[in-house]
Amino acid sequence: MRVMVDEMRCIGCGLCIVLCDKVFAETGYRNIAQAKVEVVPPEAEEACRLAIRSCPEKAMLVMK
Repeated sequence: MRVMVDEMRCIGCGLCIVLCDKVFAETGYRNIAQAKVEVVPPEAEEACRLAIRSCPEKAMLVMK
């Protein structure tokens, strides 16, 4: 599973980082989220999916 953050939609609330810090981190640019791994580790997939569903701006995209 791969995931990316749409920088135009992200408002930098940080919820994804709280829910899945193995995958998401804050950038220095506008304090928005970014995916810090290219491929989501299997043990982080459930937390990553929760973070994606919880995003208030629906700023994350799942790629296969």
